Amino acid sequence: MTGETIDNRTPLQIDLEDARRRTANMPRDKQVIAEIWAYVADLRRQCIEHAKAKSWYQQQKSKCVVEARAKGEKSATAAEHEAEANVQIYKAHLAYRLAEQLIVVDRAALNALHAELDSIRTDRADARKADEFIAREQS
Repeated sequence: MTGETIDNRTPLQIDLEDARRRTANMPRDKQVIAEIWAYVADLRRQCIEHAKAKSWYQQQKSKCVVEARAKGEKSATAAEHEAEANVQIYKAHLAYRLAEQLIVVDRAALNALHAELDSIRTDRADARKADEFIAREQS
């Protein structure tokens, strides 16, 4: 190898690192907003991946079920179980379930970032009220 490194970072990790680098000297609320946009972009990617993976899974499973029924399987349930036992169907199902969970994780991260942003806003509002009170008391 010639000293090259393989980048195993996810698109989200790359976007977050970029957002943090760009906003390193900015107030925390601006940093949080940049991170929110990184998660929104990843959520979009994950939703697209989920749709593709789920469609692929359903198509492959349907093909297996149809093939089993064409070969003489009378029970639709048995044909579905046979399809689910197929390694390719299993992998397609796993891919779509993983994509589904990554959407859940992105949403949870977005909720946490929104809560942090709300906390920052509340702290600022409290500080302004305290400053106003002190100014009134001093006059």
